[in-house]
Amino acid sequence: MTIWDELKHFKREEFGKHADKMQPELLRKLDKMRTYYGKPIKVTSAWRDVGPTDPPEHEQGYACDAACPDSGTRLHMVEAALKAGFRRIGLYDKHMHVGCSPTLPGEVLWLGGKSR
Repeated sequence: MTIWDELKHFKREEFGKHADKMQPELLRKLDKMRTYYGKPIKVTSAWRDVGPTDPPEHEQGYACDAACPDSGTRLHMVEAALKAGFRRIGLYDKHMHVGCSPTLPGEVLWLGGKSR
């Protein structure tokens, strides 16, 4: 049995060609977040190479971004992310970042600019 068999709401294909680089801890929390949110969550970015000045959370498989098109959606997604145990959350104009890196500071919420 793999992590993909455990998940109720997400399939491997939703995380792109590098899906197997995603950390099980992140995937389990994201699955819980989806349960609390009660609606589908569209992953817009999962594992990816990051620049030398960016935190390595995506590159280590401990983060993903999800579509978050408006302030009402954002509020409910943040509530669900917190209930699911995420403690690294970034808010942008069209998406939100959720992460659970064991090496980066926890208990952080930041505001970003425009979505990529």
